[in-house]
Amino acid sequence: MRGSIPWLTLLPFQAERSPMAHWSNRNTSAKTTITENPKNLVSKSEYRHSNTFARPFLVLGLLPRSNCCTRQIAKYNDKLHAVLSLISPELLKTRISELDAERASGKVRGPLYGIPVLIKDNLVTSTKLGMLTTSGGGVGGWFLLEAGAIILGKPNLSERAAGDFHVAESWCSSSGSAIAVSAGFAPIAIGTETDGSLMMPSNRASLYSLKPTHGFPSAKGIVPVSPRLDTVGPIAKSPEEVGIMLDILAGNTSKYSAAAENKSWSDIRVGVLDPEIWKQPPGMIKPDAGASAQMLAEVKAAYAKLKPLVKTFHKNVDFIPVTELAVRGTTRLMKVCYYDFATDLNGYLSSLEKSSVRCLEDLIKYNEEHAAKALLEGYSTQDMLSKSLNPGISKEEDAENWRLLRETGRERGIDATLKNPATKFPSAAGYPDITLPLSYLDFNGCPFGVVALASAGQEELLLRVAGAWQATFPPRSPPPLLVEDNKGPQDSLL
Repeated sequence: MRGSIPWLTLLPFQAERSPMAHWSNRNTSAKTTITENPKNLVSKSEYRHSNTFARPFLVLGLLPRSNCCTRQIAKYNDKLHAVLSLISPELLKTRISELDAERASGKVRGPLYGIPVLIKDNLVTSTKLGMLTTSGGGVGGWFLLEAGAIILGKPNLSERAAGDFHVAESWCSSSGSAIAVSAGFAPIAIGTETDGSLMMPSNRASLYSLKPTHGFPSAKGIVPVSPRLDTVGPIAKSPEEVGIMLDILAGNTSKYSAAAENKSWSDIRVGVLDPEIWKQPPGMIKPDAGASAQMLAEVKAAYAKLKPLVKTFHKNVDFIPVTELAVRGTTRLMKVCYYDFATDLNGYLSSLEKSSVRCLEDLIKYNEEHAAKALLEGYSTQDMLSKSLNPGISKEEDAENWRLLRETGRERGIDATLKNPATKFPSAAGYPDITLPLSYLDFNGCPFGVVALASAGQEELLLRVAGAWQATFPPRSPPPLLVEDNKGPQDSLL
């Protein structure tokens, strides 16, 4: 920041392959109009957010709400593979009965009351929820229940929460969470990020996601990759929904959802990186000349649209090159992950009440003994696990990697840019960033957008930016093939 005026940097975020084939032949005119039923009363707090959680969805009773989501999952999950496990029907009915009884007695917990939520599978949740792949009480789970949410299920993720940029459908480990929200499996999901796992898939699904400052909220309950980097964050279709979830994760405040209601740029300073330089390298995307030209043109047009609206606008600000994070053929960030993973995973596995796998060595052995299921074609090696078992990094080298990682991401990276007018930099710094959906490629409908970076603790600023962004640019288009195939209240989930 300069003085009291908020300041942030916008980074072009490009992708040329879609996480869902259903964006092809995009046509928003197929969206169905739902008539509200005035007999289905909802709370004032829910109607306050009726532009957030779609009103046709809110006017439904709690069981029909959940049924809308579970029908979408039953219909499309075999193709999308976005959700691994669901709450049992019996426990779902019990949860809904509890919430209905509370409402009958005059108690409504807040804007998440009766809203189905998905929690990424590397966030442990109570076995009392009756879902597979769960173990113990985890971050956010109890907060969400106390807020009145219905924890519906666990989205899919890449193994060890390590993303694969060579997969044509999606990027990074929170892809299941992003695809599930985009497909109407739930209005909102909780994901995690170590390096790009919230930003990448949310950008490619035309969603808003905020990675908070590291340590807020607590990362306790994440199956660890690196506790020094692991972060929890929400994924949703609007800034308001992201703000509501951040309110809950922060401990029942209302400042984040209030910030997301902002529609003005008048007191925000913006610096933008050169979109001709700051783009994904060819190894991470499948280049297409027409798509690249379209993205460049639309990002530049977006920046031109912002220029007269913001407090001050700085074009092509200086930013430290991403090569500054590299060391001997990899990145310092990956070296930190390799150093942390075995020790922290061993601590997690040894804490489980029931498990035959108690350490990384046990996991590698288990995979070898169950290779037909655990080591599938194309993924038949355990190189990353084996390397984590013996990373060849001394305590002193790790300390130096960590020092330089933070220095590069903070003092020489984001802080330097903000004082003087790429997802790895917010990860390296532990600073927040947020996705801002922009448009869709003409040739395949794939979404693309930009990411806003800010300094530590500036989540409210980023949500104000997202609210203003949503008010300035065209609304999100749902995947049209899903819309055309849905005629009912679940259409409002898209």
